[in-house]
Amino acid sequence: MIHAYFDDSSDSSRAKFVACGGVFGEAFNMTVLDNLWVKATAQLEKPFRSTDCECGYDQFRDWIVEQRRDLITKLVDVLSDEAIQINVVGSVVPVVLYQKVFPGSQKGAPYQLALRHLFMQMARIARRKGRERVECWFERGSSDADVKRAFDDVAQLRFKDGSLRHRLKRLNFGDKQVSLLQAADLAAREAYKVHENFGVRPFRKGLLRLWGHLGIVAWTEDSLRRLGSIGDPLSAATLAAMPDDTFMMEVKVTLWSREVFPI
Repeated sequence: MIHAYFDDSSDSSRAKFVACGGVFGEAFNMTVLDNLWVKATAQLEKPFRSTDCECGYDQFRDWIVEQRRDLITKLVDVLSDEAIQINVVGSVVPVVLYQKVFPGSQKGAPYQLALRHLFMQMARIARRKGRERVECWFERGSSDADVKRAFDDVAQLRFKDGSLRHRLKRLNFGDKQVSLLQAADLAAREAYKVHENFGVRPFRKGLLRLWGHLGIVAWTEDSLRRLGSIGDPLSAATLAAMPDDTFMMEVKVTLWSREVFPI
């Protein structure tokens, strides 16, 4: 069984990018991550929130920059530890591009697409691992109904490829007292920040250290137009009809070759 913990991240008005992402792994590995995360954040009075830590808000208001960076470094070290084999996944939708391709769309539509894309990616990951299914957790909040609708759309879809059916077992909700949802918060923010900063600032050090454990897919204008040409962009059936390169791809590189395989 794959255990996956998710959160979302965006700018305050969801005007630039929306990202949905998190962490996943086998049950034992996630238990190890939980224990290491609790130990790394033991000095905190409240649950860890990546935005507060990065920007010096709330419980971090009296922390100097170096202290906040050190904590994030420690947490990224936990996520990137080869021994526990935790993976990070994310889906990012550029809001302006979405509105350009789908003028008149509802404000929450980019978020809805990111959710469906994330859940469908997890179904593909479970298929890749054989007989696996995915138990999902999402942080409880004002978007619970949207999250559940997106989960159900993907979980109940009768995929043409039968190997993708019934891969999503159950959706659970929790709060930031669940340490693995704190880890999901950090993962989702990294997915968001990589695209907010792309072409403006160098890749973040945390992202580079997670590189081998990371799969983030961002929608381009071309891929959004291709989605619209197939059908309703918020239909799970439409998304399932998209080509493999719309999802995570595994890149295998040697001195002589570079091959890309769908996940």
